[in-house]
Amino acid sequence: MLSAGRMAALCAGFYAAVSVSCFVVRIFCPVPFWTPGLSFQPAFIPQYVLCYSAGIWGRQHQLLSRIPTTFGWVCLVVAALWSVAGFAASIFISGFEWGWVLAAWGPLYYTAWWTFFEQSFAVLWGVGLLVAFRQLFNRQGGRAGALVIGAAYTVYILHCLVEVAWARLLQDLAWPPAGKAALLTPLTMLTTWAVAMAIIMIPGVRRVL
Repeated sequence: MLSAGRMAALCAGFYAAVSVSCFVVRIFCPVPFWTPGLSFQPAFIPQYVLCYSAGIWGRQHQLLSRIPTTFGWVCLVVAALWSVAGFAASIFISGFEWGWVLAAWGPLYYTAWWTFFEQSFAVLWGVGLLVAFRQLFNRQGGRAGALVIGAAYTVYILHCLVEVAWARLLQDLAWPPAGKAALLTPLTMLTTWAVAMAIIMIPGVRRVL
């Protein structure tokens, strides 16, 4: 188990890396900007890359089981309080537009504020929820449960590719965004888990995934 100080240092370092890299990218490619044909927003690429890297590194070092329980609960409480306080502060800062258009094209200080608030929100909730699920729902029911849980890391690696594939297939569906999201979410979950469980049954794959 890591000490609370060591865990706090890891979180602070990760938060700083994600926040600064996202802010630099958003100076040149604001949040609303997206790449035609590829359907991704450069403003979010740094956090995708760093989060995936952190997940892979964390698994190699068994970080999930080493996060202090108290530290996780504290993160949840702080996350809840900071979510309210930070969002309230955002409303009163000149340039507020729900973190999007004016945050990107308007004052640079607002772009900085929203980026740092957004990433602190994510880090606090992320660590807190990981610990909460570890402590409250860390169960696997029999052989079927073991197979499903055993594929979790592979799901983590594959889910983005499967989600994008489904999104491309459904892009011409004339549904409101909420309806598409409601359809896309279960399709992505079921497909990713099915593919992941099939992949890990291939001899030798478990050494990597």
